[in-house]
Order: sequence, then structure tokens, then C-alpha cells
Amino acid sequence: MLLRLSLKPAVYVSRFVLVLLLATAVVGATSSTAAAQSVWDQLKAQAKKAKQGATPAAQPAAPGQPAKPGQPATKPGKAAAGTAAGDSGPFTAPAGTVITPLVIGPSSIPMSSVSVSPMGVHASVTTQSGSRSVVLLDGVPGPKLDKMLRGGGQGGAIYSPDGNHSAYCAAIGTQWVVFEDGQQQSAGPATASGATGSAQCELAFSSNSKHLYYSSIQDIGLSNSPARFVWDGKPGPWGYPGNGFSYVVFSPDGDHVAYPFTPPGSTTMQQFVVDTQVAPYKSDTIKFGGDGIHIYSTIRQTSAGPRPVQTVTGLIDGKAVVKADDVRWFVPSVGTMAVAVLTKNGSPAFSEALMVGGKLVAASQTPPGGRYGNVVFSPDGKHYAAIATGGSGAWVFADGKKQQTYQSIGLSGTGSVGYTADSSALEYLAGNSGSVWDVRNGEESDALMMSQAPLFAPKGGHSLVISLRAVLLDGKPLQLGDLSRSTTMAASFSPDGQHVAFVVQNAQGRTLYRDGVAQSAYSVVNTGGLTKDGTRAYVWSPDSQHIGYMCRPNNPAANNDVYACVDDKAVRLGSGYGNFAFSADSNHVFWGKVIGQGVFRVFADGKPVYEGKTPETGGMLYGTWEPQPDGSLRFFSEDATNLLRVSVMPSSSTTLATAFGN
Repeated sequence: MLLRLSLKPAVYVSRFVLVLLLATAVVGATSSTAAAQSVWDQLKAQAKKAKQGATPAAQPAAPGQPAKPGQPATKPGKAAAGTAAGDSGPFTAPAGTVITPLVIGPSSIPMSSVSVSPMGVHASVTTQSGSRSVVLLDGVPGPKLDKMLRGGGQGGAIYSPDGNHSAYCAAIGTQWVVFEDGQQQSAGPATASGATGSAQCELAFSSNSKHLYYSSIQDIGLSNSPARFVWDGKPGPWGYPGNGFSYVVFSPDGDHVAYPFTPPGSTTMQQFVVDTQVAPYKSDTIKFGGDGIHIYSTIRQTSAGPRPVQTVTGLIDGKAVVKADDVRWFVPSVGTMAVAVLTKNGSPAFSEALMVGGKLVAASQTPPGGRYGNVVFSPDGKHYAAIATGGSGAWVFADGKKQQTYQSIGLSGTGSVGYTADSSALEYLAGNSGSVWDVRNGEESDALMMSQAPLFAPKGGHSLVISLRAVLLDGKPLQLGDLSRSTTMAASFSPDGQHVAFVVQNAQGRTLYRDGVAQSAYSVVNTGGLTKDGTRAYVWSPDSQHIGYMCRPNNPAANNDVYACVDDKAVRLGSGYGNFAFSADSNHVFWGKVIGQGVFRVFADGKPVYEGKTPETGGMLYGTWEPQPDGSLRFFSEDATNLLRVSVMPSSSTTLATAFGN
């Protein structure tokens, strides 16, 4: 069964830790392939056309040349002349393959001193230069440092979410210095940053990668010293932030920051700072609206007299809009909606109600003792749902309407509800007396056993629920046969949300199902999800057209060699293979193989393209294995003296079609 939606495919790039799965080699079966399908015919035609105009493979510089940090290595690894080979022996990479090894530091550096940017484009290391430290960004050394301050990344530097910016913090002489993209951003006296003793810099980038921030402590010799928040190098006021800046909030767009604090000499934490400026009104709690403009806050007040009464006022941009015994704001990540949960004390017990858009929703009031938990919003910010409990029941209140009452909502009391990516469906699990149902837009499924929470596709309106004996797609059961003696695991949607896959494990092995159809000829090697050895059960191609995994034949008489499977095609590999990955353009496929003590080989479209030594220091066995947006693959390797970040761009003469074709 195919899920078809009119959505453009999205390009997702996965990150893999190169820990190759070892398997026992037994000579035996041959690979089997099914008839080519239209997508394969297109890829073959593309490969044939590219091969006619292919250029010779780029070769590394001659061995023996001195290597400098930040420059291509002269001896990236073994790449001897000869015919193409697989498991061992000399090989020549296909014509047009481009191998670029970048020296990022000496080979003696432990991998615990290395940090890699998201997507793997950049890498940094911290090493010694005499008695001092130095940070190398992509192999280029920065200034000498007296001390790296804690709070940075694994290798000292941190990276922005988009991977384009780096930062680290250090002490130089009597100064602390923050470096951004290798340049000094800000500095100050060491006593003003907490740079002595247990020094921390707490560097981080905003979610949109545009802003760098950190906190600093004023060392005045007290256990409770003033601190301040620094945003883009601009310091906020000194004070006592709420729980060590743990109450810092950011606008959804990442461009603004706010936090409560107590000014020096004050005893109440009812002031707050926005973008390093003290706000013109007081509040205890703060939240940005989904539009990143409005601020929703509360302030707690206690009346005077022998029997003081505490009340809470809800504010929008400093203007009081509601007063109750308690007010809790919930806001979506987009849009202008805001929901307040209002608590009213009374006899015999309190009750709660919702305020939406500044208006009380009368139908939302709970019976005495009833309480609302979390409020969730649809991805478009136009719908809300809240779980309420009261008496012996629980229910969902969504968009002004109370849904059916059950004994429980969600799993193990978590009370989880969610929306599909296109905001078209609200879905959750509900239970009564041991029975569980999947409820999608108010419609119940048949009773389920031992169910998992709904999994939502990254795009579109699809969802998947896995239970002991059934798998539901969009609330309806897939026809999979008897699952009573099986375990279903490792479910995921394709990047475009049009396809779904999962693994069913039983006594016969682990079978991959794609869109409800079993890929029954081969068994998945890995157990599912991101396993402890760093491998995945299967991988979607970024264009969502293919699914790949390491596999073995289900034929009991066959061998135990590892195969590479893509869709319904397989190529026999042997032993020691793993780390299946597609290129970002979905035209190529990579995998790796351990071929000896501390040596590995990289394959592109089934052809060996690189062989190198594994950097084994620091407990990180092989380094990160990351397909890049430009279609290349990056990973760590070593030569005799250098730690390398190697980029392999596959030849245009090889593709998925050439690897898995006839």
C-alpha cells in the first residue's frame, strides 16, 4: 500500500557514528534481484549519460610532503593502483571520485578533544602548544590560551544549530575572552566571569543561529554571587537570576530572550530582563507568544492583614487581563493564540477553567478537584487541546469542546496528545478497565493491547500506532496477518511523510515492512532504532523514494554474509560491513567495512573509494559518518602523523542504479 500526498520531497541528512557491524562470513548464497522499476530505469539512464562524460579521479598529493593544519593531507590513506576490489586488495576509485582529506590536528589528539558541527562540515580540536592550549578550527590554530573555560563543546568549541558558526571561551592572562568564528567577541576581567576555580562560560547559540549568549558570574567572594546574561556581547544587568538562568526563555524565532531576576539589594524576584534591558513592568513568570512579539506573564501578590490571601494576575505585554488564585499561560510556537489555565479555590475543592483569546470558556470548567495538565497546540497554532482529570476520569478538552471521558488518557499517566503535521487530526490513546483505544478526531479504533503512543509523519496528515497485535495507520489497522508472536519496532515515516516503515521481529528473523508490504526475502541485520553500536535498522533516502539497510537472506540454507538491501534489491557483501547511508541527493549510497586491525574501507555505490586508519584514541572508535548537503560523505581518519577529516565525493559514473542494477 502506498501513501500518496501532493507534497514535495524534503532533503534530510542523517548523522551516523561510524561503528561498523561485524558479521561472520560463510560462503554460500548468491544475491537476488527483482525486476527494475521505473525509478531505477531513470537512475540507470542518468548514470549512463554521466559516465560518457566522466573525468579522471582526483588523486591525493604525493606521499612524503609535509602536512600543515588546515591543508589537504599528502597521504590520506591506502589507495593503491589496480583493479576494483571489495573486501581487500589494491583498488582504484572510480574515475571522477574526489577525495579531500583535511588535516585538523596531530594524530595524538584524543577524540574526546574533538567537536564536530551539525551536518559535519566543520570540526575543531583542542590541543597543547607548549604549556598552553590552542583551539584549531578546521585545522587553523587560534591564539594561545592559558585555560579553556568549562561549558563549551566536547572539543572546547561549540557550533550553532546550522553549523556555520563556532564559539569558545578561555582565560588569557587576567582576562576571560569569548571567541566567535575564531575572532574575539568580548572580554573582561577574570574575576568578573568566574574564570577562577570552577570556571564556566555556558556558551550557546540561539535556535536560529544568529545570536551567541552566555552567563557570567561576579566573583565577590560569596557563595551566592551576582550574575548577568550576555547576548551578542551585550551584558544585561547584574543580579540574581531565577535558579541560575534556568528560567531563561527565548522567542520562537530565536531573536529575543527574557528571564526573571532579583536586583542587588532586593528581596523579591519580580523584575525581568528582555534583550539585556530591564522590563518596564514586574512579573514572576514569562513566556513569549508564538509571534515572538507579545509577552505573556504572571505576577503573584499577597494581601495584607492577619489572614493574607494570595492571588495571581495574568498579563499580556504588561497589561493585566485576568486575576485568579493561579494563572498558567500556554502559547504555541507560531501564531497569536494563547491559553491560560485559571484556578479558583473553593469549597469543597478548587476547580479550573480555560481562558482562550482573552475570553473565559465556560464549558471548560472542571468539577471540584478537577485539574488541567499540559496544553498542546497544532503545528499551525490554530487549535489547542488540554487533558483534564477529575473524580475517577480523564478527558480531552479541544477547541472549546469536551471529548469523551475515560479512566486514563495517554500512556502510564503521561497524558500525551498530539496533532498531525498538517494540523488536520488530533490523536491520543485512551483507556478503560485495561482496554486501550486510539482516538483520532474523536473516533475510536478497535481495542488495542500494549500500545505505543502515536507516531506522526514529519509532513502531511499521517500517523502510526503500534500495539501488540495490530499496527494502525491513520487510526485504521493494516492487514499484516497474525502478529501475536511478533514484536513490532523501529517505526518511521519517510522525510516527505508519504511512506512508512517498521520492523517485525519473530522467530524467523526481522522483516522490514514498507507501506504495509513485507520485504520478506531478507532480514534486517540490526534490531531497530539507534542501537548501542551506533547503527540503524534502516535508512530512508532523502527524496523518500528508497529505503536501505544491511540484511541477510531469510533462507535458512543460505550463508550468514551481510548484504546491502535497497528496496527489493540486494548485493552480497561479506563480513564486517555496516553504516548504510544515502547521499543528500539520493543518487548514491555509502557503506563501510573493517578490513584489519585499526583499518577501514569506505565504499560508494558498491565501489571502494578510500582506505584509512581509524582514530581510536579517546574511546571514539571510528569518528562521525556524515553525508553532506553537496552529496559527499565526511568522516575521520588518520595517517602516520595527522588526524584527518576526509571528504569523499562519489563519481558521477556510479549511482544507486549501478550498485543495485543488473
